[in-house]
Amino acid sequence: MNTYKTCIFENKIYEKVTKYLFPAILLIYAYLGVNRGIDITDVGYNLGNYKYISDLDGMWYYSTFLANVIGAAITHLPFGQTILGLSVYCATIKAVFSVCGYVFFVRSAKVLREAAFLGMFTSLSLCWAPQVCLYHYLSYYALFVIAAVIFCFHISKSFLRMEVIMAETKQIHFTGTIVSRHKGQSAVEHAAY
Repeated sequence: MNTYKTCIFENKIYEKVTKYLFPAILLIYAYLGVNRGIDITDVGYNLGNYKYISDLDGMWYYSTFLANVIGAAITHLPFGQTILGLSVYCATIKAVFSVCGYVFFVRSAKVLREAAFLGMFTSLSLCWAPQVCLYHYLSYYALFVIAAVIFCFHISKSFLRMEVIMAETKQIHFTGTIVSRHKGQSAVEHAAY
């Protein structure tokens, strides 16, 4: 009996710790590579795209439009025109996506905290480009999270539809039993038909 109470107490502590620890780890992990890097050519290239967005040719303007508009908006923030400042702001976008994805999967999709944490941690680990390459993260990472959310909503709707069908089936069976009893048949006689 004592070990049972200890187990329940440990599970409650584990749940409370992981409720805040997993999102905190995701936030910190998203910022780890902010001040690192050997090659800054991609960073400088993207800074140039963000600063001179109106001078881009048609192909690059339209193919990376969302990333360039968000990057141009970030460059107007304090320290946004520095490599470190832009890297911090772009890491914030990744951190927000990962924590929002984690919260969605835990609360709405009812995925285990550990599985949601491992999935978001893995997705942050697979961000191979420099932090400021928003066209990688907005197109791959964000669209993947959006696709996963749509998939979870689709699954939840199909489960809801199955529950409604099952409830309607029970309702039909129940009303059939009542109607048959009014005709003078018992439920057993009705089941024989």
